[in-house]
Amino acid sequence: KGTPMHRLMKWIIKPAVCWAAPTPQVGSAVTSVSDAAKFQRKLRFAFVSTCIGYDFFDTIKKGMEDAAAALGVECNYMGTPGVDAKAQAEMVRQAVADGYDGIAVSIIDPQAFDDVVLEAIDQGVPVIAFNEDNQHGHNGRLASVCQNFHRAGQTLGQRSLPFLPDGSKILMTMHDAHVSALEDRLRGAQDVLRARGVEWQVLITGTDRDKAMARIHESLAP
Repeated sequence: KGTPMHRLMKWIIKPAVCWAAPTPQVGSAVTSVSDAAKFQRKLRFAFVSTCIGYDFFDTIKKGMEDAAAALGVECNYMGTPGVDAKAQAEMVRQAVADGYDGIAVSIIDPQAFDDVVLEAIDQGVPVIAFNEDNQHGHNGRLASVCQNFHRAGQTLGQRSLPFLPDGSKILMTMHDAHVSALEDRLRGAQDVLRARGVEWQVLITGTDRDKAMARIHESLAP
């Protein structure tokens, strides 16, 4: 029950609690003082995002804060100012080193996060994906909350068809290149539109609204 962000938080909390809980041994109440302290304190989680200053992610951050307050945990939102999978993966590695009990990460690249996710899990830190995920191969994250990106693109293409005569030429925009979720959605839409003879130009707009609009107007100018 609850919002998607509440469910996302619970998916991190459950394994974190299990892995933080001390394991009883014969003749001892807990395995170590540090294990007991970890189990008793408030759990801390890191959300590692891309394009952290983009307005879209303000809603995600607010949802994270609301869910953290409702569930009684501490969450910190962090990320890269633009699209930088390598830097973002290093932030996941640093979150493990900083002692976070669980990590949610926006997996924007199908390979860049594989090693660091496995490193985190090997050290007992559960990792899940949010907003974007690796849908092209195996990644060790425990769960994900996101679209099926290719299918979402197909739906966009199908719903656009009634407004597009056969052989139309259109402009298709993305805010950044090299983001697997955007590329998957784009391919899904193109797969549908191609069958109707639609041609397209792909434009990378950036995340600044005014600059994006200017680039679109420039591309559409005769």
